[in-house]
Amino acid sequence: MLRHITCILLLSPLFLVSTVQAQEVRVVTRIVKDTVPTWKTWKSEEFIINHPGSWGARVPSGTDTAVVFRRHDRPVEISVVGFRGDAPSFEQRVAAGLHQGKVEVLRNDGRMETVPDRVEYAYEEGGIRILAMEEVMHGEGRSYILTYLAPADTFGENLYMAEAMFNSFSPVGR
Repeated sequence: MLRHITCILLLSPLFLVSTVQAQEVRVVTRIVKDTVPTWKTWKSEEFIINHPGSWGARVPSGTDTAVVFRRHDRPVEISVVGFRGDAPSFEQRVAAGLHQGKVEVLRNDGRMETVPDRVEYAYEEGGIRILAMEEVMHGEGRSYILTYLAPADTFGENLYMAEAMFNSFSPVGR
């Protein structure tokens, strides 16, 4: 009996290996469109910024906002707001009613040397948690606040494009 059990235990790995080798392996590949977007350049008298060609651009009237870029198929946007001199601090904008609700700071890179004027925060709008990344940039006697907004569940999907847009921003005459 012991010999029979030993024989089964010794042969079972061989049986498993032959079973695994006999299985058919199938690889499924999904082709993702728009992974490398076509970029356009948006120019104003004050700055230049690149944006994905499939995103719309609009200039709101009656506000300090210079331009808003919005993805057509998702609630994702990037805005540029200009100020003469220094822009109000993040704390000042929150105190003045930024997003008219409770703002939760997620990460403040002001402590990091690489991006000194960047902050990431969250707030709720219409029952949806919104994540935001803001960066203040300076040039030619003006300051600009670039803001990337997206629902929390899709924030990461377009973060690389938002960062590319932020990196492409350049005040005119710089």
